[in-house]
Amino acid sequence: MTTDWATLSNRLLLLQEMVIGLSQLEVERVIQQVERSVGWVFDGATLHVVEADALETPPLTSRGRAVLDDLGEVYLGYFAGPPQPLYLALGGVKLADPQEFRLAALFFEHILAALEAAGYRGELERQARTDWLTKLDNRRVFERVLLRIGEEKVLGVFELDNLKFAGKQRSNAENDLIIQDFGRALREALPKTGRAFRIGGATFAVFVPASERAALEAALRNHAYSAGWAAADEGQGGELFELADSRMLEQKVKKFGSAPRPLEHVKMEPLSRSLVQVHSGFEQMKLAFQETALMWDVTAPVHLILDGPYGYALERFSDDLRPALIVTDSPSPAYVQDLVSLKPEGLIIGQIDEHGLFEALERVLKGETFYQGPVLKEDDLFPREREVWRLVVKGMDNAQIAAQIGVSEKTVANYVTNLRDKLNLNNRVELVLYYLGKLDVASPDPLADIEA
Repeated sequence: MTTDWATLSNRLLLLQEMVIGLSQLEVERVIQQVERSVGWVFDGATLHVVEADALETPPLTSRGRAVLDDLGEVYLGYFAGPPQPLYLALGGVKLADPQEFRLAALFFEHILAALEAAGYRGELERQARTDWLTKLDNRRVFERVLLRIGEEKVLGVFELDNLKFAGKQRSNAENDLIIQDFGRALREALPKTGRAFRIGGATFAVFVPASERAALEAALRNHAYSAGWAAADEGQGGELFELADSRMLEQKVKKFGSAPRPLEHVKMEPLSRSLVQVHSGFEQMKLAFQETALMWDVTAPVHLILDGPYGYALERFSDDLRPALIVTDSPSPAYVQDLVSLKPEGLIIGQIDEHGLFEALERVLKGETFYQGPVLKEDDLFPREREVWRLVVKGMDNAQIAAQIGVSEKTVANYVTNLRDKLNLNNRVELVLYYLGKLDVASPDPLADIEA
C-alpha cells in the first residue's frame, strides 16, 4: 500500500493544531473540543465517551483496539481521572490499516496526556478553593464572591455555639465532627442559587436569595449557632461582611452575656462591581482578567472577548454581547475574515497589554468601530460557502453539514467542490489547514517511531 506523505503530514499538522491549549481547559471542555475536531484527523470518525462503571465487563486493554457491544471495533483509551475514570472510544477508523492504527495511537497519546494535565490541574484548583473538612468553598473563594453579590441576595454569617462543653474545650476531634456535621447540613439545605463557605474555625458564610433565608434557617434549627444577616444594598465588600459579622456577635451577647474574641475580619477595600464582562474559554484567563477589570474605571457596560481556545470568539459572540471588543492572536486570514463579518465594535489581532486593552475598551464605549490587524484580501466566497467551510473545519462530514444547515447532501458536496476550486485546494484536509493558516510540504514517514 502506497502512502500519500503530503496528506499524512497535513493530518499530523491538524492533530498538532487540535491539541494546542487543551490542557488549559477543564476536562469536560477538553472532551468537547476533541469531539468537535476529531474529523480533522480522521474523516468520518467519532469520539465516544463511556463511563467506566457503565461497562459490565471491563476491556482487556487500557489502550488499543477493542470491540464494544454498542460501538463495534474502536480504538480505546482509558482515562483514570481526576475527576472520574472513563473510556474514550474512537470509532469509524479503519484500524486494519497500519497507518490508521498508528495515527490513532498517536492521537490518544496526545489526548490522554492533555486530559491528565487538565484533570490534575483542575483537582489542584478545586483543592485550593475547597475547605477539606466540610467540602464547602473556602475563605479565599468567599473574598472573591463577596465583591459580586447580587442585589437580590443576602449575606449570612454563622458561628457554632457548641464547641465548648461544661466550661471546657472539647477535643479537636470532637469539634471537627461538629463542624463537619454543620457543613453537611448547610450543603443539603442550601438552595440551588445559594453559595456556602467555611471562612475559618467554626465560622461559615452564605449567600442566598432573601426569599430563601427563612427556609434555610428552618432547615438548620437542630444545630446550635448564632447568625447575622446583611443585604446587598447595605454595603459592599468587606463592609457588608463586617455588618453581618457584628450582628452575629450581638446575637451571641444576647445568648451568653458576653461576646467571644472578635474574629479577624476580611481585609478588603470596598470595590464596585466591574462594568467590564470578560469572556474566555480558558477559565483561568477569564478570572485573571476579570479581577484586573475591577480596576478599570469604565463608564458603561462593555464585553471583552478573549479568543481562546481557537474558535471561541466565533462561536460565543452574539448581539447579546454588545458593545464588544474581541481580541485574538489567530494567524489565519480566513478566520479573521469570519470575525470581521460578525461586526464587533472592536477587533484586535495579536498581543496587547492591559493598558492597551483599557484604551481599546474606552474607544468601544465612545461609539467607535475599529479593526487592528493585518490587511485582509478580498475573496469571492459567498456567505453560505463560508458557513460550510467553517463546518468542514469543525470536522463535520457532508451528511452532518447538510443536517445542520438544512440542505441536501449533494448541495453540500457542491459547496465543498466550489470552495476547493476557488481556493485552489486539493481536498478537505487542505481546506482545514488553509483555514487555520497552516499548510505544509510533504515529509518522510512521520509515524515511523510510533509502535503498532
